[in-house]
Amino acid sequence: MYSLVRSCDKFHSLMKIYDINYKRINTIIPLDKLCLQDIGIIYELNSVSYDFNLFVKVDFISKHTIILSFSYNKNSWKNESIHAKVKVFKDSKQVELIKNKHNNLRFCNRISKYFYKPESESLWYTNYLLSEWLEHCILNNFKVLK
Repeated sequence: MYSLVRSCDKFHSLMKIYDINYKRINTIIPLDKLCLQDIGIIYELNSVSYDFNLFVKVDFISKHTIILSFSYNKNSWKNESIHAKVKVFKDSKQVELIKNKHNNLRFCNRISKYFYKPESESLWYTNYLLSEWLEHCILNNFKVLK
């Protein structure tokens, strides 16, 4: 997949993570096919590796941005049941995590214990965890059900 290395230049490293997150989300959900009519639509992502599904809701679409919410509960889209919310920048092809439940993403417990997380690096850290979580989803073949 894509290699993520924390560089001395935190801004450059963060931008690289945003780029990788875009590529990973685009692998799971074809972003170029989303349009205004998709606002409010909930897509179901299925994996043969797990006995549960992941759901993605299109919250907002404009000319330059898309906001997506991820949840494991299809029937509840309240703040507490949203697992992660991301903002997709279509023009720069980057994705930023804007909301994260419990400051951790499911499947990332294995890596979170290896990182020291000072507050100044929390933006880098949470977007790195998003990247790892998305990679896990790709490796376990989470795909949009047609």
